[in-house]
Amino acid sequence: VIPVPIYKKRLYATFKPAENGERERFKDPFVDEAIFLDATGRLDLEKLLDRYAAYVRDRGNIVFSRGKVLEGVYHYNLDAFLASYATVFGGSVLPEVPLGGGRVDLLVLQGGKQWIVEVKRFTTLRAFEEGKDQLEAYLERSGETEGYYVVFSPYHQAQEKGEEVRTKEGISRRLVWWILPVAAPVPSGE
Repeated sequence: VIPVPIYKKRLYATFKPAENGERERFKDPFVDEAIFLDATGRLDLEKLLDRYAAYVRDRGNIVFSRGKVLEGVYHYNLDAFLASYATVFGGSVLPEVPLGGGRVDLLVLQGGKQWIVEVKRFTTLRAFEEGKDQLEAYLERSGETEGYYVVFSPYHQAQEKGEEVRTKEGISRRLVWWILPVAAPVPSGE
């Protein structure tokens, strides 16, 4: 625990990896990153998070199945993944950004737009639902109408993706979520 927030952020930024810890890059060198842009030239964050879900499905067991993993490891890994794409297009990813009485786990900025990403470790179904409520509150306070919720689960056997539209005071907010299993066995020789 680092009690001084500025020191914590500086250490985090200093040690944020350009690679994923497996001595290989997050990105396929034969895939044009532009496939993760929408028609306006902004990141298509849902498509990018789908790509991250595929990465976790294919390689996450190497990163996450080496003993008990704390929630911060998931934040760090997802942050590095998103930043490796966002920076190509002049964007950035900011961790733990204060937003109206809370701290958004990851705030992605690019092309004059922002996206809110909440990250959790699955502990119970109730906690999963509370995470969606937390994301909805962040969206409400920020004026955004779409947010993303990435949940890492040692209990689930298969990936899940869903969405929910919540309407409050005449404003609809779309929550897109992924549950990513992380308890896959590590292949021999890894």
